[in-house]
Amino acid sequence: KEKNPQFEYVVNSINARSRLISYDQFLENPLFVSGAIFVLDKRIVKKAIDIEKIIGIKFDDALFAFDSAELNMKYADKLNMLGKYMQNTPKARLALSGFTDNYGPSHYNLDLSRRRVESVANYLEKNYNIPRTRMVLNYYGEANPVASNDTAEGRAQNRRIEGFIFGL
Repeated sequence: KEKNPQFEYVVNSINARSRLISYDQFLENPLFVSGAIFVLDKRIVKKAIDIEKIIGIKFDDALFAFDSAELNMKYADKLNMLGKYMQNTPKARLALSGFTDNYGPSHYNLDLSRRRVESVANYLEKNYNIPRTRMVLNYYGEANPVASNDTAEGRAQNRRIEGFIFGL
């Protein structure tokens, strides 16, 4: 297919992790589903749905303290359930996304969200022997808030990890 440099520039400028891939690349490596996918042909959506079964997960109560990437072990039961599931389902792969509230510089929040998602991956690797090759780690900083950053409660909800299990 013909390349469109202007379109590629727009996609690549969305954020530092944006990229344009072909549908064939997507089929060869379904790990690309770990971010937002913009599909230009509705027929592709039907075909993609038939290929993978995806189970979404959200750690509603496994929130991080302000300016911290340390796991709150008060909520370890959720991580333990996920670790046991991944152990018992060797074909499953896990995509995790880390987020922050909007306090602090964007570049700092991006790094903090990376450290948060890595703390979850490290926990699963250390305690359940889930290799990193079965995980895709994404980090978005303050992007995609689920609540208002104008209140302490909203900011706490935005300090989160989300993910999905696929490859089943």
